[in-house]
Amino acid sequence: YDDKSIVIRVDDPPSCFNGTLHGIADYPIATTVLLKIENESGIDHFVNYNAKKGINMGTQDGANLVTVVSRPAGIRDSYAESELVAKLGVGENYTLPGFVVMVEDVDLNDGVARVIVLPDALMGNGTCDDYGDDTSQKI
Repeated sequence: YDDKSIVIRVDDPPSCFNGTLHGIADYPIATTVLLKIENESGIDHFVNYNAKKGINMGTQDGANLVTVVSRPAGIRDSYAESELVAKLGVGENYTLPGFVVMVEDVDLNDGVARVIVLPDALMGNGTCDDYGDDTSQKI
């Protein structure tokens, strides 16, 4: 998903994400389908919207929810076991080392979720909007 993925890092200044995640079935028209969160814990986290439509219509676990998966940091395409650590609906959030993932909205008709990923450094000091709509970096 190279062209539809974004990396969010703990940097100076920290990067963040405030935008729309499309489900994988909408890949041809999507802007972003995957967020990769890198922190200093040695564990990377991946955030996507598990839209139950199209090629993903048969999904049963986490349907129409934002999912967070963790795996050991390493070479991008290297093998490593992953773990589903969160399934989030509207108004829910998940805290991981250095970041919080928040789901603002899910549109079942369009198959998209509005997601914010803020690093701890921005919590209480502003939102991702203060730093631009997308201050993260493409993979």
